This record gives sequence, C-alpha cells and structure tokens, in this order.
Amino acid sequence: MSATIAASAVVLALAPLVATGAVATHRAPHLVAREQGVTPDCRTAGGVRTCVHPARAPMLPVLSAAAAELASALPPGVVAFREVDDSTLWTDPAPGRLVIALQGHDRSRWRDIAVQNIAPELTGVSTCRNERMGELYQSDRLPDSVAVAQGGAIWLARAAGADGRMISLADESVQVADRLDARPEDQVKSYLSWALPGIVECQGELTGLP
Repeated sequence: MSATIAASAVVLALAPLVATGAVATHRAPHLVAREQGVTPDCRTAGGVRTCVHPARAPMLPVLSAAAAELASALPPGVVAFREVDDSTLWTDPAPGRLVIALQGHDRSRWRDIAVQNIAPELTGVSTCRNERMGELYQSDRLPDSVAVAQGGAIWLARAAGADGRMISLADESVQVADRLDARPEDQVKSYLSWALPGIVECQGELTGLP
C-alpha cells in the first residue's frame, strides 16, 4: 500500500464524520448525561436550519453561515441536508439532518473542522469507504468511486473556506478536487446535479468528471 493511501486511511479513520459524542468547551454541558427540556438555539440560513446547545450559542452564527455556504455550493434540488445539529442536543441523524461534534476546544479551527465533518456526508464518503474497505487496503490506488466521493467532499469544503485536508490526503482524491476547482462553478454544479445521487451511492466515475 502506498504511503499516500495509508495516510489517507489514517486521516479518514480519525475524522469524526457523524458525531456520537462531543469535545467540550469550557461552557459545554456534561457530555454523557442527557439533559431534559433543553431548548436549542437555532438559526436558518441558505435553507439549512442549524441548532446548537444554548451553552454554545456564541458558535451558532458562524456554524450557520458555514452550513449555508456548503448548501450554496450544491445545485438546487440536490441539497442533501436541511438541518445541522450540535451533538450535545442528543438528536438522532435522520434523512436531511446531520449531527456533528463541535470541536470547540480548538478556537482557531473548530469551524473548518465542522465544515470537513459535514462535507463528506454530502458526498457519501463514509458509505463508500465502508463498501470498498477491502480494496482500500489491498491496492496501491483508491477505487475511482472513493476518489470521486472524497474529491467531491474536498471541493465542497474548499468552497466553504476549509482546506479539505482532514477529509483525505490521497493523491487521487486531491486530483479530483483540483479538477473541479479548475472548472467554472456553474459547470461543477451542472455535473453534480446529475452525478451526485450516484456518487453518494458509491457509483462515482472519473470518466464523468467535467
């Protein structure tokens, strides 16, 4: 296995794509006990409703704007999420709802980490990685479907102001993202309008890239 693939596998293994817990800020609630009767602080922007625990209310404007930027990078009609919830609210992931762990301890990077947790869910990275896990460890090259899913997620993260490096460092995935970056935004959105449903199902193909 190449060093690049190995590095990517480590990064993916560590990246918290769908949150089951949270890293506390100094104001965060207890992370194990479920609080009863908590009224979340919510904001809607770009068609996406973003909710956080009241203790994290100062983070809401930034997180809401980031979610809206991700939604705006997708073509109309294929936006795969309508709600983003802070995991300390104890809501469950559902169709159209993403639950993420806010890394509030990292004051300089928590927004970028949140963006890079959301973006892979919009392109089916976790699903594709699980389906093709055997190939990831048996080949020197990523399966095309994984490269397209990861590359698309990197492109989305970049569109929302993050570097995407937490999603994947694999050459194949970065090349997909770079190729999309080199195209006009409307051309990429046109491509995603028909390709994204297949990409999410781990059926993305390099030959279909714009």
